[in-house]
Amino acid sequence: MKKPGALSLVEISAYCNTCPIEDIVQQISEKMPHAKVTAVKQTLQTKMEALDHFKKFSIGISIIILLIGGLIVLTNMMAAVNERKREIGIFRAIGFRKSHVIRIIFLEALIVGVMAGVIGYVFGLGISQFLGPALTGMKAGRIVIDPLLAGGAIVLSALIGILSSAYPAIQASKMDPTAALRSL
Repeated sequence: MKKPGALSLVEISAYCNTCPIEDIVQQISEKMPHAKVTAVKQTLQTKMEALDHFKKFSIGISIIILLIGGLIVLTNMMAAVNERKREIGIFRAIGFRKSHVIRIIFLEALIVGVMAGVIGYVFGLGISQFLGPALTGMKAGRIVIDPLLAGGAIVLSALIGILSSAYPAIQASKMDPTAALRSL
């Protein structure tokens, strides 16, 4: 098929909706057996199916990444609670309620989650400026900040931070203040 001037691909489209495209494709295929003859509609449908598969794959990968992120936050918050046993015990001894301790842990998780969302969004913008042209073969355009996407990323990361810190916050609130004061 690598002969100079030889036809290797023919894509057929028609202006009318009732034209027998499949018959036209078949007739041209019979006349040109060495060429790949397809209807543009079929090519588009195949590309759309591939795009749909890629979208499902991307969603699956995103869910896995979110779960891993949640586990990382959980382990970090558990470590932070264990390192701060004395502080939490002192807070409880001077009158902080369990709800106060939970709020402190949640506030820390919220701040970390918001910062992670902002950093992740900015990092994603930067990566897309470099990887986009490499993958598509097109030159990089200007950076477009989508407020809805940015807000969604920040809110989602904050929610993951808060939800993942629920168990450590509850454990911190259950600490016995006398045990923490004995360790001083």
